[in-house]
Amino acid sequence: TADLARQLVTMAQERQLGGIVIGLPVNPMKGNSLTDPSTDTYIARRCRSLANPLAIVAQTAGIDIYLYDEQGTSADARTAMGVSSLLRLGGFDTSSEKQRHEEDALSAMMLVRRYLNAPGRAVRVRFAPGGPPPSVDKEDGVAEA
Repeated sequence: TADLARQLVTMAQERQLGGIVIGLPVNPMKGNSLTDPSTDTYIARRCRSLANPLAIVAQTAGIDIYLYDEQGTSADARTAMGVSSLLRLGGFDTSSEKQRHEEDALSAMMLVRRYLNAPGRAVRVRFAPGGPPPSVDKEDGVAEA
């Protein structure tokens, strides 16, 4: 994970980006929350396990790391691609590997668009060496975790 974090920060620096958005699957109906890791599903824990070391590496580069609710981006991407979500949910995945990569890329684009349209819904990941677990701070319209 540390190697991946360094690679992502290097790519962000090369492109002169000020931040990286990581999608976190959140389902409010099940009590999931961007700001409360104790409510995370297995997949959400994996996303946070990337976000935390990434925040450590990115801090020195001046790049912010954000978590953003990605709920529905894959279904929206499939709809945009004309692929039936019912087929995918039913285990009848007829898409090719290329189509899956295209779906992932389109989902990522949708996530970034959502972030750009409503950045105040993001949770900024901050690293505090030796400090308590991150807390939520809604100053400047961006929550911090």
